Amino acid sequence: MVGYQITMSDIMMQGVLRLPPEIWTNSPIEKAARHSRYVAAADTLRLLFMLEEKQWNLIYEPKGEYPAQWSVKSGEVTIASGASIEVALSNAFSSSNSEN
Repeated sequence: MVGYQITMSDIMMQGVLRLPPEIWTNSPIEKAARHSRYVAAADTLRLLFMLEEKQWNLIYEPKGEYPAQWSVKSGEVTIASGASIEVALSNAFSSSNSEN
């Protein structure tokens, strides 16, 4: 991945994933927060594996306006773009599947 910008959500995910079990309270709120972060981490890993498998690059392209654009590229060809990583990847995977 080129130019990935770390968000507060990424930082919070790291904290939750690295929280030692001996300080867990196992409250319903904490369990829900941990589960949510585990799912987000699993989704991120899945996307990274898919990008690697297809030899795609995820590019962050700030253009001076908000939100910045994410693009998925194969070689020098832009496959799809979107205002978020999820939209760019969804568009790329959709267009890739329709070509097959």
